Amino acid sequence: MLERCEQNHAVLVIYHIVGICSILLYFWFTIITSETFKRVCLDAFLTSFFLLVIAYLFVSHLFFVLVLGALAGVIWFGWHTRKLGLEWLVGLGCACAGFSEPSFTFTCRWRE
Repeated sequence: MLERCEQNHAVLVIYHIVGICSILLYFWFTIITSETFKRVCLDAFLTSFFLLVIAYLFVSHLFFVLVLGALAGVIWFGWHTRKLGLEWLVGLGCACAGFSEPSFTFTCRWRE
């Protein structure tokens, strides 16, 4: 995927525009829906957790402590915002199910 973006400048530009617009829309919806500070912190810790897991797996194992810190933040803010709703937890479960299905499919095809 990275080689395609380096070779095709138009795809790289589209990729960046979609990413920047997604970030801007997140902040716009945060303002419109009057998100609380704890809810925004929960989103920040969820994002940092997943980015740090990727950094731990592909960059350096020194990120493990930061992964644990981000996980502690997710648990703490998830516990304190549970009365506001658990939609984030449902979304997390759907994402895990979506990522596990292709790996299961590829494993079954590999065994054939």
